[in-house]
Amino acid sequence: MTLSNEAQKEYARLKSDPVYFYEKFLATEEEPAPFDYQKEVLRAIADPQYKEITILKGRQIGMSWTMGVAACWFASMWENRKILTVAFNLEQAQLILNYAKTFMARLKRKGLFDFFIESSAMRHMVWKNGSQIQAFGCTVPDAYNVRGQTAHLLFVDEAAIIYDRMFPSITPTVANTGGTAVYLGTAGSIGSFFYRKWSDGQRIADLRKRKLMGDDAIGELPPVKTFTLPSTLCPKLTPEILEKEKRSLGEIKYNREYLGVWMGTAEQVFTKIPVFDERVMPTKSIRPCFAGIDVGRVNDPTVMIIIETYFGEMQKVIDGIKSNVMVPYRVIWGKAWERNTQAEIAADIMHNIHPRFPSRLYQIDTVSYTHLRAHETRGNLVC
Repeated sequence: MTLSNEAQKEYARLKSDPVYFYEKFLATEEEPAPFDYQKEVLRAIADPQYKEITILKGRQIGMSWTMGVAACWFASMWENRKILTVAFNLEQAQLILNYAKTFMARLKRKGLFDFFIESSAMRHMVWKNGSQIQAFGCTVPDAYNVRGQTAHLLFVDEAAIIYDRMFPSITPTVANTGGTAVYLGTAGSIGSFFYRKWSDGQRIADLRKRKLMGDDAIGELPPVKTFTLPSTLCPKLTPEILEKEKRSLGEIKYNREYLGVWMGTAEQVFTKIPVFDERVMPTKSIRPCFAGIDVGRVNDPTVMIIIETYFGEMQKVIDGIKSNVMVPYRVIWGKAWERNTQAEIAADIMHNIHPRFPSRLYQIDTVSYTHLRAHETRGNLVC
């Protein structure tokens, strides 16, 4: 059957724009259109220039809903495509699939459901054009249940709480199809796989801006895009609701869960990776000095600081107010290592720190986290 020019234009628009697809087929009175930030994400998924999208999101902003829309559009408008939704357990992975089922069920009222859908089950849904969605939970070691799967569109939901060791099984699913991988989650552990994806994407976005402004020294950049979507963007979450959550969770957890701020726990000295490299270590200190090492694990940076005893006033910001407080010490040098091996860190310490404190630090060896815990140091070593 030959389509008219008008029908061809309509089909091309539906195939290229998931927002238009939603408004044409899936919209209801209660949900007439996605919010603006959801539209931006949907159109990024449809943009062929992006093969990797990382979404750092606040809670309850409708991102699983958005991924359900994207899944319906992709499976309906493209033949013989496979979509995988992956999460830390099957129940979480099924959220996107269940949204897709809900959206496609709306077509029953328009008499179009049987035109699109072949079959639907708990863990998958199959379209008559050969496309399908499947859900997998990474609840077994190394995500063995995902190994061997191939996808044209991959959704990794709550990526921040999936163990890093599972991603070598997850990411290859789109390797030989030229497909798009979408990682979404709230701010979790600094140094994790999801954190690295997001921070690398931020760096590439900055380079892309510089290139657009005429920086010819920047070559071709990877086809990635990042979003940072705090809960304050969602019209459904009023300031009163968010303030209530902040009082309930406390500032650190609230900032992480709702504002997309990478932070640690309330017990940490540093709530994010500190930037120490600009500090100049004095060649000599007349006061006693102490070196502290917090040995990172898979998801954490290794941080070392050197402090000197110091009793005096320093300016600090407490609850947003600058004030002078008396402190017993001050940091004179520090550094954070995100991905280095223990041997690399030890070499760095020996070459850059030991010469400046030869009488204090005689020998620094690599120490495992397990060894430190055995000595009840909670990962902190003071020399």
